[in-house]
Amino acid sequence: MSKPTGSSTRTSRTSSLRTSSRRQRNLFDVPVWIILLTLISLAASACLGQKNDPPQISRALDPRTVAEFEVQGWAWTDDPENSISPDGKYLLAIINNEEHKAVTVIPVEGETHDPKILHEAPAGWAQYDGLDYRTLGWTGDGRPLFLVFGYQNRGPNTGKRGVGIWSGGAGEGEAEELAFIDLPGENLQSSVYLTGQDKVFISVSAAIYSYDLKSSRIAPVKTGLPEYDDLFYASLSPSGKHFVYELYEEGKRGIYILDAGTGKEEVLLATGQSFSFVPLWSPDGKYVAAYTADLKAGADGTSFEDYDCFLGAAGPLTIAPAITIADTSGKVVQTIRVEGKYLANMRWSPDSSSIAFVAGDKAGAEENQYDEMGIPDITWDGVWIAGIGAGAGPREVASLTPSDSEALAFAYPCDFDTAGSGVFYQYGDMESISVWYAGPGKDGSTDSTPSPVKVADGYWHPQYSNPKFGEYLGVLISGDEMTELWLLGPEMRKVDGWSAASITGLLGFNEDTMLLFHKEEAGPPKILVISVYE
Repeated sequence: MSKPTGSSTRTSRTSSLRTSSRRQRNLFDVPVWIILLTLISLAASACLGQKNDPPQISRALDPRTVAEFEVQGWAWTDDPENSISPDGKYLLAIINNEEHKAVTVIPVEGETHDPKILHEAPAGWAQYDGLDYRTLGWTGDGRPLFLVFGYQNRGPNTGKRGVGIWSGGAGEGEAEELAFIDLPGENLQSSVYLTGQDKVFISVSAAIYSYDLKSSRIAPVKTGLPEYDDLFYASLSPSGKHFVYELYEEGKRGIYILDAGTGKEEVLLATGQSFSFVPLWSPDGKYVAAYTADLKAGADGTSFEDYDCFLGAAGPLTIAPAITIADTSGKVVQTIRVEGKYLANMRWSPDSSSIAFVAGDKAGAEENQYDEMGIPDITWDGVWIAGIGAGAGPREVASLTPSDSEALAFAYPCDFDTAGSGVFYQYGDMESISVWYAGPGKDGSTDSTPSPVKVADGYWHPQYSNPKFGEYLGVLISGDEMTELWLLGPEMRKVDGWSAASITGLLGFNEDTMLLFHKEEAGPPKILVISVYE
């Protein structure tokens, strides 16, 4: 199997195996048209934060907007789960306006909400010299952390191109560079701060680095990684112990696992009679799930087209005949299949005990393999949950009725409920979409699954981790007329709503508060403070 070659701009099918990237994963984990709407509405931050475990809180719900204040520009965060300071007083956010782009600390309590600027660049510098920011979150002792990527405009490495790790004081509006990675030509791929380890991991075009805040030491975890036209992507486990990624090298084909402490690399799922791709960590970091395509009869396995998969612009889409579950030693603990079906859009339960996915008939898929959007026109007919472990086969929790519309249909599990027993999903087409809940039977029984319950018309704003408040999920759902904030759990509670012409997105959350960015069509941008409990 040859290495990937060719242009980094992919608008047509490729015949050689290429790695999938974070860019591709974002595109195909969520249907394309929802991604487009989400980008417009500023809904989903590209964060890689740790999972938000349901807090053990028994207070009564009383969700309401307790404060709102104007902000000077568009505001966003890269990790809503870790954007609010530990004491709940500040928000770490990026603000962009006509004058500058800046990393700021914004007071969310009291009467004054003037942002403290930690780092800024004039609009021209940020736009034309390629400087950008990523928020990492807050340290345990209340210090904000962020990255400055591109040509540095201040600090000890002014004029150099690379990634700077910066930190500052919450209320002082001051920051300093902690470490710097010189990158004359490489690009920043992903970054994550693990609060428990007090360590930052940074993945760039051909290497992975770690920075230990306790020792102030930056070190390479692995160098000499392939770039694949800037499409290589390494995914860090929630525990911070391992990375997984896909390799398409001579003698190295498959999903590989990297020890984040030692830099030792081993094969996890080798390519051969089957081809596994787009690995997804379980929340507890013990397992990796991956889509698996079978080798076609008579094929030699040297290209994507030799396997039973579908090609997107940058590699295989997240559609396959099987899902393979492996532990970190490479032992396959389960292979999930549904006879005669393709499986797609998998999602782990919060306790790592099961996976939700959608399934659709294989019949006719080849004839309709590529529509004008590059997505196979498969009729998705069911939402399924498969338990992990011996005797835990897949079961259908919702049957999907095909629409009368001729538009391309989408189905996507959005998230499990906080107990991990039922699943929220969205289903529809380019003309209409709605959010549903498929739950277990009485007392958690799976023997008599009740009919799914419709939550609302509209699309679910995708997040890497949805806010959890006891038994409830905090969710934004956008329809034709309204964008609504919901708390979904034992009851489906609509908290508030705004015109669909406005722009609303999640900035941050903690155990009892959500912060939303909101801009009406003709009004100034604002931050809304939502209190969840009495």
